Amino acid sequence: MAKTRGAPPREVTLVYKKVAGTHTFYSMEVPGLIVGNADLEKAFGLAIDGLSHHISRVFEIDVKYDSLVSYDQFRRDVASAQTLSQLGFPLRSRIHEAAQALTV
Repeated sequence: MAKTRGAPPREVTLVYKKVAGTHTFYSMEVPGLIVGNADLEKAFGLAIDGLSHHISRVFEIDVKYDSLVSYDQFRRDVASAQTLSQLGFPLRSRIHEAAQALTV
């Protein structure tokens, strides 16, 4: 994996899709990131953790991202969506405040 200079993105949108019974998250903004699990709650947690880990490795700095919504809110939002578009369902995440101070 090539190392990248500069600051990590402050916000990243993860895209949720259910593929063949697996809840998956990926990001067009973060090449190489894809996380999935058969359990939605586990996939949600793994997606945020995976994003933090992936960005930390790429930018060689410890960063932690947080979802802008709770798992329960995300689950309700997905459940209330009439149909998920082919583009998936967005989950916005933001760099954790403590880590954000290190990137300025």
